[in-house]
Amino acid sequence: MKNYLKIVDDIKRRISSNEFSVGSKLPTHAELALEYATSRVTISKVINTLSKQGLVVAKRRVGTFVTNNTYILRKIDEPFRVTKIYSQHMHSQIISFEVRECDEDERIQLHLERNSLIYDIIRLRLINEEPAWLEYTIMPVTVIPNVDLNILEKSIYSYIFDELNLSFGKFEKIIRADKADSYDEKYLEFPKGEPILEIEQLAFLKDGRPFELSNTRYPYDKVEFSYSINKLLED
Repeated sequence: MKNYLKIVDDIKRRISSNEFSVGSKLPTHAELALEYATSRVTISKVINTLSKQGLVVAKRRVGTFVTNNTYILRKIDEPFRVTKIYSQHMHSQIISFEVRECDEDERIQLHLERNSLIYDIIRLRLINEEPAWLEYTIMPVTVIPNVDLNILEKSIYSYIFDELNLSFGKFEKIIRADKADSYDEKYLEFPKGEPILEIEQLAFLKDGRPFELSNTRYPYDKVEFSYSINKLLED
């Protein structure tokens, strides 16, 4: 693990333990650099990572503060976020993980050659040990190499951004209503036939390559979303 990632994890631990409480101001970059025996450049990278994960907010000439939301459902560079408040203690349970050949629909959407290999992943997200949402994810092996169970139990997006040094581009989403199926009943502990919010996403890297096709399913009573648009579409 890179040195700055160890510092990221330690600051997360300190936030989780309430050493750095919600709304509190973090030590300055200089103080953190001294405490962790590293450079201010490294601390800047740490704060930037925590900010992207929604755990802190940096206010120019004032300081860096622990956010008043203890968990934000967020993927880097997307404006979609959960507005309900959750505890920060979230982890993943891997339901299934395999490498297989893509089907025709997956090949077209992910711009792949015939018979290309993809990761087929199903993960259950838990918050405070309670099932929160269910993720079905497809990724091309050639675009996102060397994914393993250790990465899946943490964050694929952090791996892509921090380890593969790839930048994210646009995210295309389709939001639909559905009824809970047998998987929702089994893993989300949600009654079959009850309303489910499903978000289908096609995600691209900055260079234009699609790297993820996913469907995420949320019980209607667990989350709500806000979405911001920074400009109106022209007629």
